[in-house]
Amino acid sequence: MPSQQFTQSDPASQWSRLNDELDRWQAAGLTASFWWRDDDAVSDGPRLAKLVELSERFHIPLGLAVIPATLHGSLQQPVNSSSRVFVLQHGYAHIDHSPADETGAWELGLHRGLKTLMDELQQGRATLLQTFGDRFTPVVVPPWNRIADELPPHLAQAGYGGLSAFGENALRHSKAGFKVTNCHCDPVSWKRGGVFSGTASTLDQLLDRLARARANPEESTAPTGYLTHHAVMDDASWDFTETLFDTLNRHQAARFLAADQVFSP
Repeated sequence: MPSQQFTQSDPASQWSRLNDELDRWQAAGLTASFWWRDDDAVSDGPRLAKLVELSERFHIPLGLAVIPATLHGSLQQPVNSSSRVFVLQHGYAHIDHSPADETGAWELGLHRGLKTLMDELQQGRATLLQTFGDRFTPVVVPPWNRIADELPPHLAQAGYGGLSAFGENALRHSKAGFKVTNCHCDPVSWKRGGVFSGTASTLDQLLDRLARARANPEESTAPTGYLTHHAVMDDASWDFTETLFDTLNRHQAARFLAADQVFSP
């Protein structure tokens, strides 16, 4: 009987690429750090419950980006019942305030003025602190991962401890006076209506980030962020997430970080 051969389209072959990259980290005496963020949380429900169940089953801390203006009281119980869930601030109302001729959606642009932005964010921060207490970490997650360059220094002055957007470009905010820890891999294809991007495409995002970090001593200690959106994910995205967590948990060169580690000064 001929030996089994895998092609690049085979799932086993795709996941072996991740193990191979982690092997390279291990051979270099390095550990790849990861963290998990989920955006757009407002209330409890079956999808939120599934999210928390994954966190518990795989023992992986979850950074839940909550929208303060539309927060429902039902979210308090699942957050407080799990020691692995910590709350981040997902802007204020997740509303696009950009003019019609602006490219992309913006809540944290300067279209309405700095004072209005800061007043809303501080109001949202007070709501999350009152609801979640010490489970709330004062870190801003900009809706649509967009934030005006002028805003981060004001966030730091107002007592926020960090910022999390998407990709490498927001590293320009690292001099704002607080910690910037982004996400780098999103399994959802927004251009295709929110369906799963595919195993190969999603792993490409992750592997590109890991390879860059491994080659750069300054980046090798910065965690790689995995971003989910529980409210819109299809079954394939959930399946990918489970396989990813299982794969990373099994490799000695991978570890997940909790909030106090991710956003420590």
